[in-house]
Amino acid sequence: MAALGQWETNWKAAVAGSVLPGSPKFIEETNQLLKGEGNALTKRREPDRHRIDWPTICAAVSEVWKGDWNELSTARGNGALPAAWYLARNFSAMRLGELGRAAGDVTYPAVGAAISRFEKRLKIDRELQRRLKAARVLLKI
Repeated sequence: MAALGQWETNWKAAVAGSVLPGSPKFIEETNQLLKGEGNALTKRREPDRHRIDWPTICAAVSEVWKGDWNELSTARGNGALPAAWYLARNFSAMRLGELGRAAGDVTYPAVGAAISRFEKRLKIDRELQRRLKAARVLLKI
């Protein structure tokens, strides 16, 4: 519709009519079935996730890594912070942005990249696998 210069028209109805052939009643019923929120799939998945909060995850990782969380989370290469992010991402309802803010203003793309690197490392590093398993036992997940 914008291509035709009709900016203020109800273009959604025209698109629905062209994509969904049928009577207006059929189109309305189909639209109601297809309607979803922006994060509909994520919101459906959330009830299946455990509700573990960030301080609990940090405490478990700190215990398994045998160190103070503040030192572990700022040290490089020990895998503690990415492990906590991995656990929170998979077993809590926290989003990447929330995880970054909880760890001290880390951007969500950086958190996502760190989790991806952690998952790759987890496939080959037996010690990391052992530690993650111990953390999951502490968290009862």
